[in-house]
Amino acid sequence: MNPKLQVEQEESVYWLQLKDGDRSALRFFYDSYVDELFGFGMKLSSSENQVKDAIQEVFLDLWKYHSRVSSAVNVRVYLYKCLANQIFKTGKESKKSRIVHQDYVEESTLLVESVESTLINLQVEAHLKVRLSEAVDDLPKRQKAVIDCLFFQDFSYEETAQILNINLRSTYTLAWKALSNLKRHLSKSSSLLVLWCLFF
Repeated sequence: MNPKLQVEQEESVYWLQLKDGDRSALRFFYDSYVDELFGFGMKLSSSENQVKDAIQEVFLDLWKYHSRVSSAVNVRVYLYKCLANQIFKTGKESKKSRIVHQDYVEESTLLVESVESTLINLQVEAHLKVRLSEAVDDLPKRQKAVIDCLFFQDFSYEETAQILNINLRSTYTLAWKALSNLKRHLSKSSSLLVLWCLFF
C-alpha cells in the first residue's frame, strides 16, 4: 500500500475517535504533528514562544470543539491552516502578514505559469535541500511560507492557498516572487550556483 495513503487511512480512524471524545486520539495527532507544525510556524513568526503558544491553542481548540469537526478532513492541511490562522490572529506581525500578498496579486499570467512549471519539474538531492533551506530562510515570511508548503511540505497550490488564507492566484504569484528572490540570492554565491541551475 502507498505509505501516504496508509497514513491518511490511519489518521482517518484516529480523527473519528477524536470526534467521539477520545483523548488518546488528540495525543496521537499532537505527537505526530507538533514538531512539523513548529517548523512551519517558524516560517510565519520569528518568535519561538509565539509559535509554541499558537500550537497549544490549536490543540486546545481542537479538543474544545472536537465534536463539531467534520468527519472527513485532510488532517495535515487542517492543522496547518489552524496554526496559520492562530499566528496571524495573535501575532504582532499578523497585520503585515495578512496584507503583504496584496502587493503581488497583479503579476502577469505568464509569470504564474512559469513558477508552476518550475516547481513541478524541480528535483533536488537531499544534501542540496539543506543549502536551499538556508537561502529560503532569508525570504519574506509570506514567500517563505508558500515555498515551505509547496516544496518542503508537498502541499498543492490549492492546499497552500487554503492554509494561508489567500487566493490561488496570490499563491502562484508569491511563489514566483520567492523563486526570483532565491535566484538573486543564489547567483551571488558560486558555491550555490548548482542550485540556481536546478531552479532555472
